[in-house]
Amino acid sequence: MFIAITQDDWMKLSLTTRRELKRFIADQFRVTEDESSDMEIEQVSAMHELNDQMVRQLMVRVSVKTSIFLKCFVRDGKGRVDELLEATGYGQQQDFRGILAGITRRMRKLLSDPDAYLIDWEDDAEVMEWGGYYYIKEGTRQALENYFNSLEQ
Repeated sequence: MFIAITQDDWMKLSLTTRRELKRFIADQFRVTEDESSDMEIEQVSAMHELNDQMVRQLMVRVSVKTSIFLKCFVRDGKGRVDELLEATGYGQQQDFRGILAGITRRMRKLLSDPDAYLIDWEDDAEVMEWGGYYYIKEGTRQALENYFNSLEQ
């Protein structure tokens, strides 16, 4: 048997039902310790991909700085630290903590998932002048692009 649940239908399910389904699916497809640690599995599943509707909900009443920060990801799904600093007017990477915390809180509330996050960090030791970049999943990048394009029309 095959059952498909769209993201829109998923959001209609109660928090208890979503948690139970996640637990059930994780138990059915858990990899062995040889393949990966449980921590890595949880981290991969906690980074979510948002659709257009979810991005619209996420963006309700966000600050101008948060909007500018997220717009930096539209081009290729990555936000280089130097570009993000320039766009937001912040002086150092630590200043992103407030923006990232706010986005993470919104994500967790939107998805009713206490482990959810939208943005991850990739270190790049070869490029020392900016150190690395933040990144999002492709579906989220596309949904953000659609959102920002709709504002310009």
